[in-house]
Amino acid sequence: MSVLIIRIGGYLNKLVTDIAGDWLNLMAQFKKDGSKLSNRITEARLISCPIPMIIILIWPFDVFTRWASCCLFLVIAITDILDGWVAREYNMVTDLGKALDPCVDKVLVLMMLIPLWTIYPTMHYLMLITFFSELMVSFMVFRAKHNGVKVAASAFGKFRMVVQCIVIVLLLMPIWANSDWCYVAMLASTVVSLLSLISYGVIFYREYVANQIESQD
Repeated sequence: MSVLIIRIGGYLNKLVTDIAGDWLNLMAQFKKDGSKLSNRITEARLISCPIPMIIILIWPFDVFTRWASCCLFLVIAITDILDGWVAREYNMVTDLGKALDPCVDKVLVLMMLIPLWTIYPTMHYLMLITFFSELMVSFMVFRAKHNGVKVAASAFGKFRMVVQCIVIVLLLMPIWANSDWCYVAMLASTVVSLLSLISYGVIFYREYVANQIESQD
């Protein structure tokens, strides 16, 4: 038992050290590349993420605020295309942008699940599955990075984000409130999230095994 506790303690210590190292590295990248236009757009998206969530939490069943939150969410989601285009078109691709962009996507989706939880009580279990799938994918990518394993974004990962954004927009629209289509849409989004998790898991395992073989050679 004591050996298990020591191992868990060592793992948690390494995890905290890795997170702290990533945070310091991110702050250094902010100082270096934070002023570039593409990164400014990404930073603006990150700061804006809580706004549609807060609006819905305060007025969850008001028609005007539902539409307002839906439009804000859509703008934040679509500007993901804009910051990527600016970065590639004007040669502003940076490590900061590569790190922040997928984080903003996940923060945006996970934050919107919070107010939707209050509006759609029959979908709680689907939202929980989606929430934990997103956390597992993030954790997998994080651990892969610190184990020297390169896990590229899978096709399912990009497709998942598009599907999730479409579904959240549908759920926010008051005209679809509590219809059967809402449940079907959320179910489809949850299935895509699970397939993405499996996809990343397979990539991680394959790359991890390949990395272990190379280190032995």
